[in-house]
Amino acid sequence: VGGGGGGDGGDGPLLTRLRALCSLEQTQQLLTHRKHAQASAQLKLATSTLGVSFSTSGALGRRTRFQQSATAQLTLKIEFGPGATARPKAVGVAEVAAAAGRAELPRRVDADDDTVLNEMELEGGDQLSA
Repeated sequence: VGGGGGGDGGDGPLLTRLRALCSLEQTQQLLTHRKHAQASAQLKLATSTLGVSFSTSGALGRRTRFQQSATAQLTLKIEFGPGATARPKAVGVAEVAAAAGRAELPRRVDADDDTVLNEMELEGGDQLSA
């Protein structure tokens, strides 16, 4: 195909994304059948194809309104390497709705209940969307 967009072998960005999507689909199927070692290999192939890496970490934070002290929260860090495939540009709700052929998409509804926060509050003032 050619075109020089990220990935291996100078493939175009579409082919690179399709290759990564195929690896991710295979990963999901292998996990469904409890073949963890093979799934891990497919996931590594997908992340290397896309040029991304990820790691899990922990942070202290609160998830409920009345929680007095911060507790351990699992976080995910994603890094895009220099050869990462280009991410699609951010688009608004109207553009996504038009592309999907729908008049409008559902709006985000805040929980506004007595327990769960809409966004996790981490120590140091950071927030993560739920």
